[in-house]
Amino acid sequence: MIDKNRINSKIIFIKERLSALSELAKLSESEFKADNRNIASACYWLQTAVESMIDVAQHIAVKKNLIRSKDVASVDFFEELYNEGVISKESLEKYRLMIRFRNRIVHLYQEVSQDEVFKIILDDLDDFKEFIKEIGEYVNIDDL
Repeated sequence: MIDKNRINSKIIFIKERLSALSELAKLSESEFKADNRNIASACYWLQTAVESMIDVAQHIAVKKNLIRSKDVASVDFFEELYNEGVISKESLEKYRLMIRFRNRIVHLYQEVSQDEVFKIILDDLDDFKEFIKEIGEYVNIDDL
């Protein structure tokens, strides 16, 4: 059975990260890049928000028996959510990119540029909101 409290907790966490990232997005590009703490904070907040998305997708996929093992690639959980009709094809493609970016932050951090991070916080935060909406509709949590 899907644990709505667990999902709600993860969604609240994502929203908190989005709020913090939105504050950074108010900075000019030069202000953002002038302080390495901004970049480090943005990377960490993006990483943990994506990890929370993965946790939610994994929980639903496992509890609905879409995947029998937790020992699969993160993107597999999202593919099963797409196959189940939980998320759209367009969303699946966006979430794949988000997972790849998260993996780069964790494993190839030296390749993540300030420009890329700044562009993401300016242009792509709505992708998290779309995930929250899709999951909320699927698990019938209205106040997400």
